[in-house]
Amino acid sequence: MKNIFAYQSVREFLSDRFRHEKIRGMTLATFAAQFELSGPMFKMIMKGTRNLSVYKAHDIARLFQMTHEEQEYMEALLLSEQAPAAHRGYYEKRLAQIKETVRVQPQTAKTETTETA
Repeated sequence: MKNIFAYQSVREFLSDRFRHEKIRGMTLATFAAQFELSGPMFKMIMKGTRNLSVYKAHDIARLFQMTHEEQEYMEALLLSEQAPAAHRGYYEKRLAQIKETVRVQPQTAKTETTETA
C-alpha cells in the first residue's frame, strides 16, 4: 500500500485503501462503517459524486493512525480537489510544503538512528 504522500487524490487513496482491505476479506459496508458512512455513500465519495467533508477526513485519518503531517496532507489534498480552479494553486503549494517538510524529517531521524546504532 502506497503512502498518502504518493497520491494526488483522496478518492484514489481511499479506493486503494479499500482494495487493500478487500483482499483481506473486508466488505465495502464494513469498511465504510468504520467512518460512520453507509456503503453506498462511501462508494459515491470514491466515485466523486459526493464530497468528503474535512471533518470526516480527519476522522478517517485518525482511524488510519496517520501522523500529523499525513493528516495535514490529506486535508490539503481534499481541499485542493474540492476548490474552484482559481484557488487550487494555494493548495498545490501547501501540498508541496508538506511533502518537503516530511522529506527532510524522516531522513534526519534515520541518520540520527543509524549514527547511534
